[in-house]
Amino acid sequence: MTSRGSRVLLAHATTVLVLVALFMILDATAGPDEYLVLIYPVFPLLLLGLPWSLTFMSDPDAYGHVGSGLWMLVALGPAALNVVFHGLIRLFWIVTRPVDGD
Repeated sequence: MTSRGSRVLLAHATTVLVLVALFMILDATAGPDEYLVLIYPVFPLLLLGLPWSLTFMSDPDAYGHVGSGLWMLVALGPAALNVVFHGLIRLFWIVTRPVDGD
């Protein structure tokens, strides 16, 4: 993985993984009155999950009645989905690139 595209994909995946891990750690250690600290990893994850996270960003209270596992999936899933799409686009780019032959 020495090409620029591969390094960008690796940086994208690492950023999302670190932010999800940070969210999970903060969620596990936050007390009932400390949930405001969760905005630090969630906001970048929502931005990294655009356009799929736009429905969550426009009305986060619409998902207030669902369980915490489903809420996390709706909040954190779009960023992971974009990493998967980024990887598939990168794979398609590599496969369809013409091979230089002598």
